[in-house]
Amino acid sequence: MGSVDRIELTLEGRGAHGAIPDQGADPIVAAAAVISGLQTIVSREVSPFSPVVVTIGSIHAGQANNVIPHRAEMTGTVRAFDPAVRRQLPDRLRRIAVRIAEAHRCEAELRYIEQVPVLVSEDGCLAHAQRTIDWLLGAERHAEAAPTLAGEDFSVYLESVPGCFFWLGSGPSDRAEDAYGLHHPKFDIQEEALAVGSAALASIALLRGQSNHSLLL
Repeated sequence: MGSVDRIELTLEGRGAHGAIPDQGADPIVAAAAVISGLQTIVSREVSPFSPVVVTIGSIHAGQANNVIPHRAEMTGTVRAFDPAVRRQLPDRLRRIAVRIAEAHRCEAELRYIEQVPVLVSEDGCLAHAQRTIDWLLGAERHAEAAPTLAGEDFSVYLESVPGCFFWLGSGPSDRAEDAYGLHHPKFDIQEEALAVGSAALASIALLRGQSNHSLLL
């Protein structure tokens, strides 16, 4: 799972009446250009073999329909798989935001807030968990998940203690494709999955002596 960082971006312009925009410096127009410009990091500055996501999730500016405000504020999330690429992102984001803002006669301030690192399971712990789950539930009931740039703060533990992370399916057993995602308003856990998950965790702990690796629970 990917690293997760937060960005907070403020654009300062000069307010004006909407009918005389030449007397202002419009931070909303600048914000629109910055949002588009930030995507060039993904498409033009990072290898396509090192996935990165830059998403602006909120933008707030102005209160009246006929007034150019003096400030626009945005927040976003930045994700990456490669720690080396992650370290390069703050400077790249700041350079693009500041210079695009300057081109629109505005000033930009970008705050880059590191949150959680890339999640990497330890091979021995992962192998032990897979063997245990196969023994308990049957190999046909586990699948290797595709990488995702969703983040998980369990990765902070894994920086200090070997362990592994796995997902427990909790959607409809007959039509898994009908399950709603975690952030969907119709998400509904199938509670029978709780017993399966409890049994899996208990078995992983109880059978840890059969592996040369300890497992973080």
